[in-house]
Amino acid sequence: MMMTRDAIQDIVKKDGLYRTPALNDKLYLQFRGFQSIQSLEEYTGLRVLWLEGNGIDKIENLDYQKELRTLYLQQNLIRSIENLESCRNIDTLDLSKNYISKIEKLSHLRMLKTLILSHNNLTDAKSIEHVTALPELCTLDLQSNKISGAEDHEEVVKVVKMCPSLRVLYLKGNGITKRIPFYRRTLLSSCSELRYLDDRPVFDEERRRCNAWGDVIKNGGSIEDAKQAEQAMIGLIRMEKQECDERNHRLFKEMAQCELLDGNDHLVHDGSDGIEESEQNKNKENICSSTDATLGEKKVGDKSLERSQCFPASLTSQNKAVKWDSRVTTENSNRADGCCEELGLSGLSQDDVFGRNEKEIRSDSPSRIKSCDLLPLPPLQNNASTKKVSLRVDPPLVETVATQNMAADATQRINKEKRLHGGVVATHFSGLD
Repeated sequence: MMMTRDAIQDIVKKDGLYRTPALNDKLYLQFRGFQSIQSLEEYTGLRVLWLEGNGIDKIENLDYQKELRTLYLQQNLIRSIENLESCRNIDTLDLSKNYISKIEKLSHLRMLKTLILSHNNLTDAKSIEHVTALPELCTLDLQSNKISGAEDHEEVVKVVKMCPSLRVLYLKGNGITKRIPFYRRTLLSSCSELRYLDDRPVFDEERRRCNAWGDVIKNGGSIEDAKQAEQAMIGLIRMEKQECDERNHRLFKEMAQCELLDGNDHLVHDGSDGIEESEQNKNKENICSSTDATLGEKKVGDKSLERSQCFPASLTSQNKAVKWDSRVTTENSNRADGCCEELGLSGLSQDDVFGRNEKEIRSDSPSRIKSCDLLPLPPLQNNASTKKVSLRVDPPLVETVATQNMAADATQRINKEKRLHGGVVATHFSGLD
């Protein structure tokens, strides 16, 4: 089949490319049965050209492809490398599975980085020595050729060694891999920049072992000396790895200890606050024989009541103390009922208790009210913001907390208590923390 202009246009239309030839940067002409390269003069903007799987026997008619970067010519009938002088920007050239017997006429391709020549007819060092003229060559694929190396395996190693930028090398499938003594060690010690040899990557540890082995050989040492040097390097690598693991373990342990110490600091801080709070609560219990009623307002329907008018915080009946939070809510309703039962006021419900002062509560059970003697109160700590007013009647003991501007109201209530019960009421004013 001939590569005519109309045939190429049909392929372009089928592949959905531009009908204007110069606008296309790629062209798919693979597996079409073309016998030669032609009719590409209008495709001046090509960067990638697929021509594999045809019957092409010669590289030609690529003079107008000056922007070409990648050229695929594998699986053809090409016997020599030629006519690529105008394609100076090629960086990838695939000529595998052809009949090429010598690498040549590529020195002008200064940007060539990948050269694939596997499954060809390359036989010896002379057939591949031209690769030394390619300064940017990084990948060289010579696998499955006919490079036996029966007489010149050392020359092949020298050719490979003279490629300064070589990173990837494929030589498997050639007889030379069995001719070169210590094949992998020899190539790795000779090519210092090699990162991939055949189907295996080159790691740093292997590089160091091979370099230690190669240094002895280069200095005229024996194979046994080279093996001893390699074993010494293996021991050094293991020791360095062990030291690195120990260092990492130690650093991790120190980090974990730091985290633990930070956590303990928080726990100690929280615990100290809890102890201090517990001590404060204990001191408050020692200072007063019952819990204080809290300040604030409670809303019952449309009526606003002070908490000091609610059920007293602590009452004493028949030498038995009953403590209860004065904030009457749904949570402590059961506690309110229990407190009333302890006081013998079982007839009163929570609604009867809430919003009533001490005098009204006591009046519901006059048999419990007795006159009392003066009961001394311990001194309290100073606080400029609030004052504590303790009203003690035995039984019961009534305590309320009021602000400093409520002292007058507290005094009036004390006088009412005296007139109502005929008892002696002890008052004590002191600051709080």
